[in-house]
Amino acid sequence: MQLTYDRVGNGIALDNTDIRYVDTFILAGKHLTYGATVNNNPTVEDAWNSTPAFGFPYASSAVALTPAARTVIDGTLAQQVGGLGAYAIWDSIIYGNFSIYRTNNKGITRPLGAGTTTSMVVDDVAPTGAWPCSSIGRTIP
Repeated sequence: MQLTYDRVGNGIALDNTDIRYVDTFILAGKHLTYGATVNNNPTVEDAWNSTPAFGFPYASSAVALTPAARTVIDGTLAQQVGGLGAYAIWDSIIYGNFSIYRTNNKGITRPLGAGTTTSMVVDDVAPTGAWPCSSIGRTIP
């Protein structure tokens, strides 16, 4: 969990938050790591910290000019939504995840946006997921 102090707005807000359950066991002679996540930023659950939630710039200014256009998953929903998901990594080669998100200004997801003004509303739920195959440090025959 990360708290951020905003000098311009003189307030504290909950920043990227990821609460996880993780376990591992052997499947077909290889390690399978699996888990569940509750978080407030799509892609923050990425096991390699390589997604938009961890992208450059890591910190920005509230008064500096920023690009006029970007994708919704590229930080627009950060702290605006609360999500629940599951993920698995098998043999450090195959990774998959699936999460659903909803606006955090109501119900059980409200604490995930503590101190954040909601400017992006997700009607109902928004799913995210990935099932890529990766050769992280390995050669796939």
